[in-house]
Amino acid sequence: MTKKGDLEAWSHDPCYLDKPSEARQTAYDQLRNTASALFTKVSETINSGDYATSRKQIGEVRSLELTSTELDKLREITATIPEKERPVQTPKDEYNREGRPDSYIESIDDAYGTRIESMSRAEFVGFAKKAVTGEIKQVGRHADTSYLFGIAGTLNIDPKTQEELVTACIESGLGKIRGKPYNHETDFHDKYNTEQALKYLAGIGTESSANKLFGYIRSFVDGGDYRKPGWREQDRKKMPEDFLFPAVEALSSHLSAIPEKVKERELPYLKKLKGFLMEHADEPITLNVLNRTLGAMQRK
Repeated sequence: MTKKGDLEAWSHDPCYLDKPSEARQTAYDQLRNTASALFTKVSETINSGDYATSRKQIGEVRSLELTSTELDKLREITATIPEKERPVQTPKDEYNREGRPDSYIESIDDAYGTRIESMSRAEFVGFAKKAVTGEIKQVGRHADTSYLFGIAGTLNIDPKTQEELVTACIESGLGKIRGKPYNHETDFHDKYNTEQALKYLAGIGTESSANKLFGYIRSFVDGGDYRKPGWREQDRKKMPEDFLFPAVEALSSHLSAIPEKVKERELPYLKKLKGFLMEHADEPITLNVLNRTLGAMQRK
């Protein structure tokens, strides 16, 4: 119960201030003046042909709390830059209430000391590949590096480039920890990012990405990257990591994104895989997921 005069607001609805204090109104007006001056500055820089500087200026504007009208104006100004030089931007329908970039973008910027929305598309892809392969390290507040896969989709990076990004992460992670005793202290980051990359690979939805996922599944089977009978009695710290389960789970989670022709072609292989695991592996969780996947595929 609340007392008369108390303010009530539903936690998931915005709360608007009808009558701001004088100090708040002054700060709001100053922010509008700052944004207006920056718009003028950006336009002048674009007209001079200095697109690298204009991207940085646009990134600076995007760090402000902008009104809907200001966001539309900034997008109009940005569109005057040649496409290859244009900075990537959060789509309008992804803006948060304050008009700032996607929360994943803000998290990555905090972690790496970057400003993604001041990068061209090529600059973003280059940065993302270095980040997901561990070539560059986080310097600020920790963020989940795999956010970059989702960001690539949000920024409408083409599927082929998304596939290259997740593949670079998978290959880097496998190269560091595959076939070696798993050490949680040193290997968790690479293991986690590799598993996340497999999920994003499955969700890209192209024939090429689906083929690559099945290629990894076959590779994990042929390479023995699954739990063999007796593994429960072994020293867990001396065992290599199991990659077959996350690959099969990725397939199951994103089955609707896999092209029909690929599913039809791979169905016989998955049936054989079920028999193989029942005979040669101790993989009840993987088998459960595989059974669920086969059931969904055969109901078509």
